[in-house]
Amino acid sequence: MNTGLPTAHPTRIAYLGIRHESNTFAITPTTYDHFEIIRDLDALRTALGSAHLPASVDICTVYLANATPGGVLTHSGYARLKAECLQSLRQSLPVDGVLLDLHGAMEVEGMDKPEPDLAAAVRLLVGDAVPISVSLDLHGNLTQALLDQVNCVTAFRTAPHRDYPDTVGRALNHLQRCVREGLRPRMALVRVPLLIPGEYAMTTAEPAQSLYAHIDEIEQQPGILDASLMIGYAWADRPHSTANVVVVAEQDQARAMDVANAFARQVWAQRHAFGFPGETAELEQAVQTAITSAVQPVFISDSGDNITAGGAGDMTLVVEQLIAQHATEALVAGLQDAAAVDVCRAAGVGTSVELSLGNKLGQPVGAPLKLTAMVERIEPPFDCAVVRVDGVRILITATRQAFISRARIAQAAGLDPMRQKIIVVKLGYLMPDLYDHAPRSILALTPGLTDLDLRRFDYHQVERPIFPLDQ
Repeated sequence: MNTGLPTAHPTRIAYLGIRHESNTFAITPTTYDHFEIIRDLDALRTALGSAHLPASVDICTVYLANATPGGVLTHSGYARLKAECLQSLRQSLPVDGVLLDLHGAMEVEGMDKPEPDLAAAVRLLVGDAVPISVSLDLHGNLTQALLDQVNCVTAFRTAPHRDYPDTVGRALNHLQRCVREGLRPRMALVRVPLLIPGEYAMTTAEPAQSLYAHIDEIEQQPGILDASLMIGYAWADRPHSTANVVVVAEQDQARAMDVANAFARQVWAQRHAFGFPGETAELEQAVQTAITSAVQPVFISDSGDNITAGGAGDMTLVVEQLIAQHATEALVAGLQDAAAVDVCRAAGVGTSVELSLGNKLGQPVGAPLKLTAMVERIEPPFDCAVVRVDGVRILITATRQAFISRARIAQAAGLDPMRQKIIVVKLGYLMPDLYDHAPRSILALTPGLTDLDLRRFDYHQVERPIFPLDQ
């Protein structure tokens, strides 16, 4: 029956993004070929879950490029990704709105900040009347230049990250309001002069737990649409590397600034409270503790070589300690060395091989480790090999792979990680699947490209003074 009322059509949205966390201290650049690109809605639904892509939204085009954190992205790589992204948008015009799914800590050779550049190019194509909403990682380094090109932003609120789909859903909800209500929010950004690693600000512990909980209270205030605390990314030596607070008001710019300033002062007041929330130890002690622990398995995070923060993934210091301390039923998951995988593949399972392992990708400490090992497994789908030296198994990968779940470790290594005594991962804090199931975990304070002691890095561009580099 025709009621004579207008029909509510789904909001026509372009879903776009280039996501990368770039470590400026890493010497190996990130290139176009390092990116995995989602170009269709089914793949996006798989990544996010359909519940976060409501039926009221018609996603007419998808271009989402994502790469494992690493060195600075080459200019040619960024140019190609940007061109493909814009072409995807161009083919779908006109649109009602744009969702930009970004990380916020991407760096590109020869550029100041790529996210504002991408947003400006999108704005040029869609025009000033089409709203743009942005989803960000809380470890991004936010700038006013990005806010000048978009209508609203919202960031993750959990570390370890559990709320990527929720954040995208929130960004989409904001975008729909902008389209359907004609809402044009006002944003305020306040720099908080903090340079801290993400491991200092886990949202499962204080002070981050209370600070992020306070966001809900902020959003209950009349006229406030969204608030975010961006802890930032510390391994980028850039002027924009710092923590930030951003508040989005429905209409009132002055109100947004007042709330942002108040929240920023709360964050600043807690600066001395940020720190490691769990068990930490220097490397030798971490291994010794794991060997003697009555609780098993013990997960050891090789924090200075954290692949999920841009580490090279090929430092061998933990392997050396495990062998030196005669560890048994220990698995290192994993260690990148393409040449070592080739040697293992050529030799075959059950063969003894001589390896010059790791430390080939610009690590600030150590040299390749010479060892004799038995090849126990070749796993072509993961492009990896498992070798054993006495009681220590090493999962060697040809490419940088972060083993962030029990299932991924089991598939590549061919054994149940929960039946080992020690599991070493190239992470900082454990990702959710490991965090939730590890009987015991130790954050090993190792050196490397993601060293948690930031005083050991030679910063030249970070805006000073900044805490805790400057007291």
